[in-house]
Amino acid sequence: MSPDSRREYRDSIKQRYHLAPKAEKGQILNEFCQVTGYNRKYAIRVLNKKDLKAIKKKRRGRKRKYTNPLITIILYQLWKWTNLPCSKRLKAIIPIWLPFYPSPISRELYEDLCAISPSTIDRLMKNHRSRYMKMGLSTTQPGTILKKQIPIATNKWDQRQPGFIEADTVAHCGSSVMGSFVYTINCVDIATQWTEQFAIWGKGETGVLKGLININKRLPFDLRGFDCDNGSEFLNWPIQKHYLNRKRPVNFTRSRPYYKNDNAYIEQNNWTHIRQLLGYARFGKPELVGMLNDLYENEWRLLLNFFIPYVKLLDKTRQGSKTTKKYDPLTPIRRTKTLDIPRIHTISESAHRIHNPFTPEKLATLGAALRMHPGTCVLDLGCGSGEMLCTWARDFGITGTGIDMSPLFTEQAKVRAEELGVVDQVTFIHGDAAGYVAEEKVGVAACVGATWIGGGVAGTIELLARSLDPGGVILIGEPYWRQLPPTEEAARACLAGAIADFLLLPELLASFGHLGYDVVEMVLADQDSWDRYEAAKWLTMRRWLEENPDDDMAKEVRANLSSEPVRYATYTREYLGWGVFALMKQ
Repeated sequence: MSPDSRREYRDSIKQRYHLAPKAEKGQILNEFCQVTGYNRKYAIRVLNKKDLKAIKKKRRGRKRKYTNPLITIILYQLWKWTNLPCSKRLKAIIPIWLPFYPSPISRELYEDLCAISPSTIDRLMKNHRSRYMKMGLSTTQPGTILKKQIPIATNKWDQRQPGFIEADTVAHCGSSVMGSFVYTINCVDIATQWTEQFAIWGKGETGVLKGLININKRLPFDLRGFDCDNGSEFLNWPIQKHYLNRKRPVNFTRSRPYYKNDNAYIEQNNWTHIRQLLGYARFGKPELVGMLNDLYENEWRLLLNFFIPYVKLLDKTRQGSKTTKKYDPLTPIRRTKTLDIPRIHTISESAHRIHNPFTPEKLATLGAALRMHPGTCVLDLGCGSGEMLCTWARDFGITGTGIDMSPLFTEQAKVRAEELGVVDQVTFIHGDAAGYVAEEKVGVAACVGATWIGGGVAGTIELLARSLDPGGVILIGEPYWRQLPPTEEAARACLAGAIADFLLLPELLASFGHLGYDVVEMVLADQDSWDRYEAAKWLTMRRWLEENPDDDMAKEVRANLSSEPVRYATYTREYLGWGVFALMKQ
C-alpha cells in the first residue's frame, strides 16, 4: 500500500473513528492496523493527530487597532497629495493636512490617524508604494577661471544657523542638450530646509545672477554662505562680486569636482522638488520661463516651505550593535522659527542659569516637594540651561531629557551637566519642544515657563500627558496676576498681550481642576527671586555692550538697558506673579 493510499484511507475513517463509541473504536483501530500494517500505538497517534492545515493559527501580539479601511484610504490620499513622503514625514504631515481633508472625518478616526506610528504607516501603505527610476542628463560644464579664487568647502558650516545654502541648476532639456532650453536654479538652506526655485532661459551668467538676486530677496533670513558645484554658471566674476563685494561678505564656496555628495542636500532636492513636479520633458519655449516662475513663487514654494515637513537627524545613540536614530519632522517655516529664540533674549539671559524668576533654593524646594525616587525619569520641555535637571540629578538621583530651541542654552546645559558630574543621567537636545513626545513614559513631565509651545496651558498639559506614566506628575510654570492691572496699557507694560492673557492665582488653580487635574503641590516666586531674575539681565546687557559696541543689536540692547529697570519696578514687580504647579490626573 503506497503512502498516498494510506493517507487517503486514514482521512476516510478518521472522522468515523473520533465519533464512534469506545467499543467500536477498537474494531476500527484493528481494521486500520490490518490494512495499513501500522503498529497499534503508532496508528492511535496517526488517527489522533490534528490536521495543522485545518487549524487557524492565532495571530500573536496585541489586537489590531487600525482596522478601519478609511485609515488606509486617507493615508494613501495624503501621501499622494504631499509628493510621496516617507512614513516619518507623513506622520508629521497628518495633523497639518487632516483639518482640511475634503470629506468629514469622525473624531475617533481623527484620533486614530493622529496616533498612528510611522511603522504602522509603512505596513498599511506597503501595497501602495511605487518605485521611481532616476533619469536625466547632466549639463554642468567646468568653470575653470575662478576655481583658484573660490575655495572648496572643506570646513563644516554651522547647521544650527539659517542662511547657509546649497545651489544647483536643473536642466529641462529632455533627451538632448542641443540648443537652448529652460533651466531651474534650485537652492536649499541646510539648517531649515527652506527651498527656493527660479526659472531662467539658458544658463548665462546674467540670467543666473538675476535668479540668485530674486531668490535672496525671498529668503526669510540673511544669507551667510553660498555653496555650489563647479559649473561655469556659478563660477564667474559677476556672481563672485555679488557675494563678496558687500558690507557683510557671503561665504562663497564650491564642492570638489565630481563629488556630488559634497552637495547632498541640493542633489536630493533636485529630484524631490523639481523632477517629481516637472518630470524630464524638454521645455524649449522662452514663454515657459514666466509661467514656471509664477508657479514657483506663488504656489510651489508655499507648499514646500509651509506645509511639507522634512526630517533631520536629532540624535543618534549606539548600544552594542544597535544604532538608534531620532528624527524631528518639521516644516521649514517651523524650523526657521525654532532654531533659536530672539537674540535680545539670548543676550540678556546669557549669564542666567535659571531662565525664570526662581532661585536655586526654590528649585531645590520644588524637587524635594515632589518626593521623587532615585531613577525617576523627568522630561523638561523648554529646559533652558538645564539647571533644574542637572541639580535634581545630583541631589535626587533622577534621570532626564531636556529640549530647548536655543543652541546657546543647550550648550550651557551640557557644560553644566559635566560640571555636576551627571552627564550619564541627563541628555539635552537642541530642537523644537512643541509636539515632542518621549519614546518611553516618564514619571515627571515639565514645561516650566514655556507654555506657548502647546498654544497655552491647556494645550501644553495635553502635550505633556502624552509622555506621562499613569500616576505621573505634570509640572507647569506659569505667570499669574498678583493684582489686576488697572489698564490694558499697564498689562502690556508687564509684557502681556492683554489683561485676559493671565489669571489671578485662585482662578489659575481653579482652571487646572476644570481641565481634569488636581493641584498637588506648588512653589511660588517671591520678590527676591523676581529681582534676581530681572536685575541680573541689566549687568549682562551692560557687559555685552562694552564688548560689542559695533554689533547690529547694540542699539536695541542699549534701549532695553535704559528702559527695563524702570519698567520692571513700575509694572512687573507690582502686578505679576509666577509659580510652578504640580498636577496629577483626577
